[in-house]
Amino acid sequence: MTPIEIMALVVVVLGLFKLIVMGINPGSWIHGVESLLKRPKTATIISLVLGAVVLNYLLMEITIVQVFASIMFVIILGLIGLATFSKEFLDFARKISKEEDLMKRAWLITIIWLALMLWVLYTLFM
Repeated sequence: MTPIEIMALVVVVLGLFKLIVMGINPGSWIHGVESLLKRPKTATIISLVLGAVVLNYLLMEITIVQVFASIMFVIILGLIGLATFSKEFLDFARKISKEEDLMKRAWLITIIWLALMLWVLYTLFM
């Protein structure tokens, strides 16, 4: 198997595991989420490393523009999920948007997205 195929298989296995767990006991998945997010700095570092590794392997096979086109597909799927819980999500979004330090807290992901978007624009128009 290629690295891309292995990553796809990991997504499938984790997705099936989540579906099974949610089907048996919908509230039980929160323990896994809590264990990951109770240490936000550790979760951030792990996510940065994994994100860099995944992006590196993706870029061996496809372009950054193709990665972003794939992100569009995932965003659309995510919107379907958010629509299911629109009231709860909107309540959460309203609460977060009132925080004065929102951009200060989100500085890292903001810089990452900005850098990636500039890379896509450069690739498309240069």
